[in-house]
Amino acid sequence: NIVSWNTIICGYSQHGKGEKALKAFHLMLDEGTVPDEVTFIGVLSACSHMGLIEEGKKHFDSLSRIYGITPTIEHHACMVNILCRAGKFHEVERFIEEMELTQNALIWETVIWASKMHVNVEFGQKAADKLFELEPKMDYNYISLSHIFATKGRWDDVAKVRALMSGRGIKKEPGCSWVEVDARAHTFFSQDGSDTKIKQICLQLGKLTR
Repeated sequence: NIVSWNTIICGYSQHGKGEKALKAFHLMLDEGTVPDEVTFIGVLSACSHMGLIEEGKKHFDSLSRIYGITPTIEHHACMVNILCRAGKFHEVERFIEEMELTQNALIWETVIWASKMHVNVEFGQKAADKLFELEPKMDYNYISLSHIFATKGRWDDVAKVRALMSGRGIKKEPGCSWVEVDARAHTFFSQDGSDTKIKQICLQLGKLTR
């Protein structure tokens, strides 16, 4: 049934196996099962992983034209991701402008992620400005923009972003890792020396890195 097919398609897609996801999709159609909203999230994600721009556009178009499904914000975000991964930022901009749905943070988070990947200052700045309005307290957005500026060597702009964060009382969340020993989980945060065995831990790490 559709639930089983969606589990297979989305499972393959989420684990980067786009080719298998699309193959499962076509097998589903051959069987006569009609896809739903969830199916196309998996299909569009698969196209994104594989860089299949035209096929992604075809599937996005078929949502409403063939299956009568109104594309959700998640479908739009998948399409933005497909275009962003390929570095087609001007096409992304047109696509977002033509969206019938209200733009939300998910759309612009996709753009700033891709801008960071492609080191595109222009669109990174545009996405960040939108996100600063939509999610003014989300540290990731400021950090992403700062990273783009830093990669380009624009240190004055990096300082401005950090000052903006400071002025708004935003702090970067510390990194966290954990390990399980004797059925007990031990959690460690970046720059945190509060663990009672921190000296022994550092000593052991020192031995391992020699």
